[in-house]
Amino acid sequence: HQPLYTDPHAVARVCRALSYVLTDKPFVIKIGYIADELLLEEILCAAAYNGASGVTSMNSISMQILTNDQAPFFGSTRRNAGVSGHAIQTLALEQVKKIAKINREKNLNLSIIAVGGIMKPHDFKKFLRAGATLALSATGFMFNPSLAQEYQQIEQHERAQSWLTQEEKYALIVSLY
Repeated sequence: HQPLYTDPHAVARVCRALSYVLTDKPFVIKIGYIADELLLEEILCAAAYNGASGVTSMNSISMQILTNDQAPFFGSTRRNAGVSGHAIQTLALEQVKKIAKINREKNLNLSIIAVGGIMKPHDFKKFLRAGATLALSATGFMFNPSLAQEYQQIEQHERAQSWLTQEEKYALIVSLY
């Protein structure tokens, strides 16, 4: 059986039901990785045309996890597991770019919440530049509880630098010596 988020008709039905129940309240749907760009477009259109305000993409990716001997890592009863963290960043970033492109071209006005592989402070910016409205991390915070604070410090530093003219930056550098 396929995940619900891969069926445009199911996504439309769920979004219609949520719109009816939530009336004027915004809601987002969460989708996993969708390699087929045409299917991704259908899913996004189904969500937007039926009341969704945004989309969260993506979570862990189900993959077969094998030992060095090619045996299932978690035993024969559990061949697949959800892979998250840096290992899925490339796919997550690729999907955000596709969603942003479709969102723009189809004028869907969906907010894009990016998750998947954000492990370091500069990773947030990668996803925001790719078109995400918001970027979140879970696995990154497990390994670095100060991740958000480090990102904010970098952002504050960059903002402080951006309002200075080139001459002021030079004067600041010289004055530090």
